[in-house]
Amino acid sequence: ADVVGLHNLTVLRERGLYDDAFVRAAFVGELPDLFRSIRFGATEAHGRANLIQFNWLWEKGAISFDDDGRITADIPAMEAAVRSLATELLTLQAEGDYERAGEMLETYGVMRPEIEAAVERLEDVPVDIRPRYEVRSLLPEWNAIAERLSGEETQTTN
Repeated sequence: ADVVGLHNLTVLRERGLYDDAFVRAAFVGELPDLFRSIRFGATEAHGRANLIQFNWLWEKGAISFDDDGRITADIPAMEAAVRSLATELLTLQAEGDYERAGEMLETYGVMRPEIEAAVERLEDVPVDIRPRYEVRSLLPEWNAIAERLSGEETQTTN
């Protein structure tokens, strides 16, 4: 879903619905999300799916690590790699090619030494955040308004 969603952003940009800055921000924002899921490991479905994305992008030269171990991205190459990965994944699904899907998992769903080193550097960073939805504090007020409006509609329709 992430891969096809990113690709769709490029299509929507071409149609004038998004600008370059928005699409670039989405692609750059995908990188920390990959690491967030990869930290769960290759034995967990989301971790393995994100390893496939990461390794595909790596192989296509779209992402790399600099000498200090920081990840860098070539956005035009990343867009092309995402397009080719989306094509590959959707074709695998459409054709139901179980054998080729297994080969993809074996080839791309693995921890590279570079990824392991990067994940180790993230050891002190929490794996996930605990979201706090401020909107919940507004729910009682919203419910009261909805009830009042509902009562007003009943009175005006009678």
